[in-house]
Amino acid sequence: FPGVIDVIAASDIPGNKFVGGIEKDMPVIAIDRTRYSGDVVAVVAAETSEIAREATKLIKVEYSPMAPVLSVEEALAKNAPFIHEKRKNNVVASFCVKHGDVKKGYKSSNATIAGEFKTSFIEHAYLEPECCIAVPEPDGSITIYGGMQHPFTTRRFVSSALGFSLNCVRIIQTTLGGGFGGRDDTISVICARAAILAKRNNRPVKITYTREESIRESYKRHPFHLKYKAGISSDGKFQAMDVDITADSGAYCSMSPFVIWRPTVQCTGPYIVPNVRCDTKAVYTNNTFTGAMRGFGSPQHIFACESFIDMCAHEVHMDPYEFRKL
Repeated sequence: FPGVIDVIAASDIPGNKFVGGIEKDMPVIAIDRTRYSGDVVAVVAAETSEIAREATKLIKVEYSPMAPVLSVEEALAKNAPFIHEKRKNNVVASFCVKHGDVKKGYKSSNATIAGEFKTSFIEHAYLEPECCIAVPEPDGSITIYGGMQHPFTTRRFVSSALGFSLNCVRIIQTTLGGGFGGRDDTISVICARAAILAKRNNRPVKITYTREESIRESYKRHPFHLKYKAGISSDGKFQAMDVDITADSGAYCSMSPFVIWRPTVQCTGPYIVPNVRCDTKAVYTNNTFTGAMRGFGSPQHIFACESFIDMCAHEVHMDPYEFRKL
């Protein structure tokens, strides 16, 4: 196509084809399958972004449809297909907290209350979409300019994909137009793709996403499914609490282990509960992958916990404020 300089697929990645901050499960470019609708299967470099986008329409991809796993419940089902074939299940990470004797706590309770809560995917909606420039240097190294929150993550991703040592990759963080936790994995992978094209063609490469491309590929806040159960004594005090939390990690791990650790250890909020059990899981699905966002797993469980506290206060006929003070 006139104006096209280069086209790369997964086979053109000179270094490691998978990257990740915790689990290296995210392909720089999809290899043999796409795991969610934001996976990139090829990258086109042209004299202008308009030419590049027009040229992508000429790329034909042959897909063999597979049944998608679109909920945590489906992913945890007995015969669920594995999102990542090398794993034995779809559980990304899990944590458990046990304190005291929950069964004993319920026996000394006069009332038992249960509640169930769900939160949704949330887009960071930063002011600027993802953008970066990769510049090959005369000494063989590469310099990356971009709006990222974690330049050292970008450095690792770029060096890994190029097969370079870290000292051959220079990262210059430009002014951010917002981030809110959303400028980690996605922008780092985009920088790696730009770097591969820049090295192959020995000329600077710039990638700027449209808003639609940004929303499609970038990770979101984790949707949580939270189940609370508590036992309360006649004087209005908690005696026991059970909490089960599942988080939709989407197609890749990203920061899921860190995100679900917080609600596990903070499951009762600021309230004193002598007997506690909390089990938390992050689960792979074919949804958009999820990662860091402001609060890092706390907003979801705070919404559920505080809603549940109101329900408990109502059940024991107490003012919610007085119940919380107690």
